[in-house]
Amino acid sequence: MRQNNFSSGLFSKQVNPVCPHCGESVDPSPLYNDDVGMYLNINYMMCKRCLVQYAKNNVSEIEVIKRMKYLGFNGRYSKPVSQFDIDIDGIINKMLDDDFNKKRSFVFYGKPGTGKTFASAYVFYKLMLMGEPFDQFGRIKLIDTIKAVGEIFNPSASRDVFEKKYGSIFYLIIELLDIPESQRRLTDYQSNLLHDIIDRRYQANLPTIFITTAGSEQLKKIISTATVDRIIAMSEVIKFTKNWRT
Repeated sequence: MRQNNFSSGLFSKQVNPVCPHCGESVDPSPLYNDDVGMYLNINYMMCKRCLVQYAKNNVSEIEVIKRMKYLGFNGRYSKPVSQFDIDIDGIINKMLDDDFNKKRSFVFYGKPGTGKTFASAYVFYKLMLMGEPFDQFGRIKLIDTIKAVGEIFNPSASRDVFEKKYGSIFYLIIELLDIPESQRRLTDYQSNLLHDIIDRRYQANLPTIFITTAGSEQLKKIISTATVDRIIAMSEVIKFTKNWRT
């Protein structure tokens, strides 16, 4: 008799869409569940009956997933730690370390498709499951966010709010990914804003994950040298080499 183990099976991938708990076929259509107030989708790979039961028994994890979606992560981040070629648990432990003199930030560096964003999402996912407050997690995409602030929200009040939020939120992911040649250099306004955010975090030693495909010299062509120096001073560099797209 198949056991209904609702503590596992989340996001499992199967060739045949069959519920791992009861053997029933999986309906790929979204299901709105009133108990958790959200749509549950095919990522769970469970039949609707087991999915509803899972949601009831795992409300805390569902809340974490809702927060991750709010941050822009699509839910494919709960891969077992053993499948990463880096020490994810070690990174999490360092971010949780209260010793102010130790580095708690990281640069995830590597070519596209090596799992940098995936790994950063997994770190946030695990920290939230450990009970870290949801409102202390943030994410900045350099192109979408910093450039938008510089181009749209020029009033100083809006900048101050933005800078204080991301300069003081406890956990932050900053994606310093490649920028198209036509947008290669940030304006002085945008560059100063980014530097002020990173400097605040440097001074307070707040855990930050920087994601980049560019080395330090390349980054200096996009953002200021002073900002890159701050990033290097506050962070441990983790190089990603395994290509997850092949």
